[in-house]
Amino acid sequence: ALAMAAASSTTSPSLDKPLLDAAETEPEPPAEELVAAEDAESGMSRDSSFLQAYSLSVSASDRQGGIKSSIYALVSTMMGGGVLSLPYGMHQAGLLAGPVLLVALGLVNRFSLWLVITNGVSVRASSYEDMVGKLLGRRMAVFLTIILVLLTWFVIVAYSILIGDLVGPVLRCAFPTLVDGAALRSTAFISLRSATIAGAHVLIFPITRQASLKSLRASSAISLATTLTLAAIITAKAIQSMVSGEAGPVEHDDLMPMGIQGGLMSSSVFSISFLCHFNVLPITEDLQRPTAQRFRKVVDRTVLVACALYLCVGIFGCLEFDNAPGGVKGNVLNNYPANDGAVSVGRLALTLTVSIGITLMVHPCRASGRHLAQCLKPRTLGASPMSSQAGPAEVSRQLSASSQPAGACWGPCRTTIEALLIQSTAIVTAIFIPEITFVWSVMGSTVCMLVAFILPAACYLSLHKWQVLRTRRCFGALALLILGILLSIVCSVQSVMQLF
Repeated sequence: ALAMAAASSTTSPSLDKPLLDAAETEPEPPAEELVAAEDAESGMSRDSSFLQAYSLSVSASDRQGGIKSSIYALVSTMMGGGVLSLPYGMHQAGLLAGPVLLVALGLVNRFSLWLVITNGVSVRASSYEDMVGKLLGRRMAVFLTIILVLLTWFVIVAYSILIGDLVGPVLRCAFPTLVDGAALRSTAFISLRSATIAGAHVLIFPITRQASLKSLRASSAISLATTLTLAAIITAKAIQSMVSGEAGPVEHDDLMPMGIQGGLMSSSVFSISFLCHFNVLPITEDLQRPTAQRFRKVVDRTVLVACALYLCVGIFGCLEFDNAPGGVKGNVLNNYPANDGAVSVGRLALTLTVSIGITLMVHPCRASGRHLAQCLKPRTLGASPMSSQAGPAEVSRQLSASSQPAGACWGPCRTTIEALLIQSTAIVTAIFIPEITFVWSVMGSTVCMLVAFILPAACYLSLHKWQVLRTRRCFGALALLILGILLSIVCSVQSVMQLF
């Protein structure tokens, strides 16, 4: 759900650049005509007047992004290893309620993404962190920095668990006499699974200790291609199993949720699959002719593409293994036999993608940690070492620029120690967590609810002086805020109960 760096090719204007006033500065006639025409067609709302002013605040020559490239950027951010847990989430929610819940959460995230755009454009914020700081204050910005540290670290843990799940079956297929199933599933500190996880981290450590990530700018394309390939494999095999009759009939119990806990688990897994809120504002700054209509096209089509793919993978993966021994597993690839050639190729490709993902997550985790340390100093409170596009999901471009001066300031030895600390704690945590769904559940119930639901709604209400009945959108923001708080509480309780 947290695929790498969607906005690696975007560029952002400086925050210090003065805002051009439409009444004082005459824009280029072609651009002005296009903006006016599209705004008239889209029927701009009260909040969209901010977008009209914003469209004149940045030079057209500074904007290089189109609608298709913006959609690709956001979709790449959403999709990742979390796609493999969608069949499990669908199994928990039931084949009848699961698709409805997935689409409903997609629509809620569509609304929250639009709130982020409106908030950011209204206060001229070029990043999610900047938006929170301007609308909710510096203390909330510091709190968001803590959330960023936790988010990136949790992703490293989740990807480490995936490596243990992906590499083990390949080793068993290559060495059937030396590797057995019990060794692959062991959560002991000294086991084949722990050795696999630790070995992968050792191989990528020379990259994570570096201050620059320029060589990994193409990682988002690799990640998206791998995810789509695995989705195609899962769908094709499910259709083949249903045609041949191997999947078994759909029973009445398969249509209903597995109790309240099953519905809450599905909500956490589905919610984190739509998380791309950190990339929205940088993309709006790069979008050519940034009108309200074009923003809506980007958001609507992004959510539509994500929902279509998630429904396909979730439903077909659930149908194939719903009646299998042990049911649908948290990582659907664990349901396939180790000697499946096509799936083994997909496992190896995803292992490469996940390994790159870990390297990309260590850098923002380290940068956010340094930022947090600076925020604790009164003289630097509110200052940010990262540029306007800093965010855990978009690191290919941002950190290549921001990490170099930071690395020079802190020294290579300090950078190495930080990478070692982040990776070692992630390794130990991943070894003792048997199922990746636990990590997705914790992230979905805490970090995701804050970033996707609570903070966008709170920022929007703060923008409108907390006049919740001022417009329908204000009332919707209040409903989103309450929904996010309630889901965060009940889903967090469910995640804790999962441990016992």
